[in-house]
Amino acid sequence: MGLSLQASLATLTDDPARTQTRIDDAIAELDNVVREERAEHRYRSESAGRITDLARNFEVNTLATAHVDLDLGALELLGLESQNHAVHICREVLSNIARHASAREVHISCKVQDDEFEFEIADDGRRFDPTEVDRGHGLTNMDERARSLGGSLEIGSRSPKGMLHRLTVPIGRS
Repeated sequence: MGLSLQASLATLTDDPARTQTRIDDAIAELDNVVREERAEHRYRSESAGRITDLARNFEVNTLATAHVDLDLGALELLGLESQNHAVHICREVLSNIARHASAREVHISCKVQDDEFEFEIADDGRRFDPTEVDRGHGLTNMDERARSLGGSLEIGSRSPKGMLHRLTVPIGRS
């Protein structure tokens, strides 16, 4: 676009109509770029908003407290499809906590750590052994989503009580 505008300078006096066409084309292209960037930014913001909405709904349905600490820069490192997978994993984890854990507090966060995107959901509810629990569709779907991102989902106990669900995705693989 810059080269096209520079070339337009050369035709400014000799061919004003051609110059006008080139400038109009450049403006149209810039408008497209701005529109695409706004749409992508809106979607990224929507991912954070969707996670925050899930946390609010969790609070309403469980009377537990949900703390949300999302690094929007970390979210932006993920592609749009990867963000969508993270939102679905969050929904499933919160659903499982609401049904089984009797948690009073949940912490949801994402950040970049050691060249990996980390998305964590920690609760203070009842513990379970992920290797012993009946793996329904929810846990299986979460594992499949994590693998499709080239990442992994770890589920483990917290001290003194509760569970930690951690999705890690290498940066650049999503």
